[in-house]
Amino acid sequence: MEQHSLLFDIAQEAVKKRRHTTRSPNLDPFLVPCYRLYKRRGVRNLTYVMLQGKLLSGVEIKERIKKNQGRKKAKKDEQKSNKRCRERVTSRAWQRRQKVLSYLFCYSVFS
Repeated sequence: MEQHSLLFDIAQEAVKKRRHTTRSPNLDPFLVPCYRLYKRRGVRNLTYVMLQGKLLSGVEIKERIKKNQGRKKAKKDEQKSNKRCRERVTSRAWQRRQKVLSYLFCYSVFS
């Protein structure tokens, strides 16, 4: 009987490990700060810890969203500035070509 329970425990541990490896961190975002609170304060009341964790996770999620928005905005600004530089360079090159072409055209027509 003991051997059977030992095998059952080993199987349960394997299932737990599999769940931990396959679970994405975004599924339960409030569990991480919840665990931090629990470790730091050693609070026995689990519902209080869960509520505090949810509040903290909301703040963390908002901060993460703000960071992502800032990164996206910076990336857009960089792309716009690069595009403007390219437009300036191409417009200058095009102006030079037009001058040369107009000179060649005038030279060929009037000579």
